[in-house]
Amino acid sequence: MTEICAWANCARVTFELTPSRHWGSDIERLTKFYESLGFEPNYEAPQTFRIRESMIRYPAKGRGHVRL
Repeated sequence: MTEICAWANCARVTFELTPSRHWGSDIERLTKFYESLGFEPNYEAPQTFRIRESMIRYPAKGRGHVRL
């Protein structure tokens, strides 16, 4: 996941996701994990329909190269 986030920083890609119990994990635990990767709660008004997921990660500023 850290490699994907590094690529997203380089490519200036915004990620959106919603933690789910689908694979048996606890939503609170998943939320903390995603927050440790730079995701934050999506507070966008639901009427805009631009982003429907509950968490969003914007590309980090100043990160133009991927280090693997």
